Amino acid sequence: QERQVAEEHQRAQWEAEQVQRQAAEEHQRLQWIAEQAERQAAEEQQQLHWAAEQAERQAAEEQQQLQWAAEQAERQAAEEHQRVQWIAEQERQAAEAEQEHLRQEHEQQHLTQEHRERRPYQEPVVVHDLSPMDVDCSHCHALHFDSEKLSKSTRGRKRFGMCCLEGQVQLEPFLAWPPELNQLFLSDHQFVEKIRHYNSTLAFTSLGVGVDERMTHRSGTSSFRIHGGLHHLMGSLLPPDGQDPCYAQLYIYDTEEATEIRLRRDGNRQLDRDILRNLHDMLLNHHPYVNIYKHAHQVLLEKPPEQRTDIRVRLHLSEGTDGRRYNLSTANEITAVIPGNGSDAMNENQDIILRLQAGGLRHISHLHHAYSTLHYVLLFPKGEKGWHLGIPLHDREGRQSRSKKVTQLLYYAYCLHVRPPLIEPHNLFYGGRLFQQHVCDAWASVEQSNLTWIVNNQKKIRAELYSGLQDRVAQDPDLNLADVGRNIVLPSSHSGSHRHMQQLLQDSLAICRDCQKPDIFLTMTANPDWPEVRNNLLPGKYLLFLSAISHPHILL
Repeated sequence: QERQVAEEHQRAQWEAEQVQRQAAEEHQRLQWIAEQAERQAAEEQQQLHWAAEQAERQAAEEQQQLQWAAEQAERQAAEEHQRVQWIAEQERQAAEAEQEHLRQEHEQQHLTQEHRERRPYQEPVVVHDLSPMDVDCSHCHALHFDSEKLSKSTRGRKRFGMCCLEGQVQLEPFLAWPPELNQLFLSDHQFVEKIRHYNSTLAFTSLGVGVDERMTHRSGTSSFRIHGGLHHLMGSLLPPDGQDPCYAQLYIYDTEEATEIRLRRDGNRQLDRDILRNLHDMLLNHHPYVNIYKHAHQVLLEKPPEQRTDIRVRLHLSEGTDGRRYNLSTANEITAVIPGNGSDAMNENQDIILRLQAGGLRHISHLHHAYSTLHYVLLFPKGEKGWHLGIPLHDREGRQSRSKKVTQLLYYAYCLHVRPPLIEPHNLFYGGRLFQQHVCDAWASVEQSNLTWIVNNQKKIRAELYSGLQDRVAQDPDLNLADVGRNIVLPSSHSGSHRHMQQLLQDSLAICRDCQKPDIFLTMTANPDWPEVRNNLLPGKYLLFLSAISHPHILL
């Protein structure tokens, strides 16, 4: 009995242990299920949070797209409004010209009828008029006078060569100005009067040139005349110690601080603070080189302090970019910011070298694609790429040539022609004195390229046939050639050279020898008040816009 009781006690104890073990396992299973439920709830909460963030991001992107679409619609509406105003102004001018013509005819008829018996007969005077400049090129749509067509033109197809060389020069149109800048040019007379000062204080580069002050400060028609060389200068990203930042250095600062620094300069105190602030914000939003310079500044600051004095960054033009504009691309699509010490190979026509802090200034090659856009920021606020060595020339069928490229002269001739506003906006021609400065700058760049080619190709033009160096050696065998120096011969094909003027004189004397002496020596100058000049000026609110000086495509 005791044994049975002990066995029953053991069996009961074993059953109790089994029940406890099962209870513990059930507790662990329930705890694992609870942990799984908590984990699933946390994952679902994370998914809901991620979905909410995605929805917010999509909503923000949709809002940005709607805002961009609204801005595009406003810009298109403004352009359409300008086009309608331009058409209305053209129609008004045509109506006034027609009324004036009818009035003159009526007066002429009245005078003829009144004095027919008393006045002697005179040959009628034929007034020469070029008619409106409304004949567009079939290739680039530049507007011309009818008499400017080539001799091989037909009645059905009129050809022109001054604008695009009959389709061989094909460039993208200029980008439209931001609305705030366009409004300043069209409605603020004081801004246009001081346009060169505003552009100079906002530019990335400075202008090194000898300006003829006698022409700048005299009364009458405003003129911008230079003498000597013309070049653009670029400083470091930070000013020397103790000096205020200027030019491109100011785009690292915020708008208010940059505006205050600009207004502290003596030549800028007459500028408007609000206009400077708005223009600075506009360039921050639209000009791609602002982000490029900020990125270059960040690259240099990331270097150790002991390496910052020797390190340089190189702004290099990326291959395959658009022929004349950036299409509002980002900095990475325009250039490559390449750090280095300057010892690696570089091409000054494609690269700009920047230092963090250095005392000297560096010249920017006039062959660089950013030569104009870095200085004339108010003419090219969206950073359009200017002329460079890689613009292809097309053949008569429109195919690109692999060897022939567009020259500087052809490029600027294309740009200085007016086209209908729906095809290309009239940005440059509203620039006033800044536009005149840009034209002088372009001419100086073309002239410098021509002179450089002449210096490097003296053998091709056979300059030794013109030079008196061989004669000097023949006369004096003991002559030291180092005392004579190197003569650079300007051929007669270079306009304005001594041989060119001498050749013109010889041609004139040859004509006199063949046709006998002249009866009259006649000189003629262009008159900006000619009807065909005033009737073809671009419409504008102020007289500065209507000045013939801002229309070189008419007078030159």
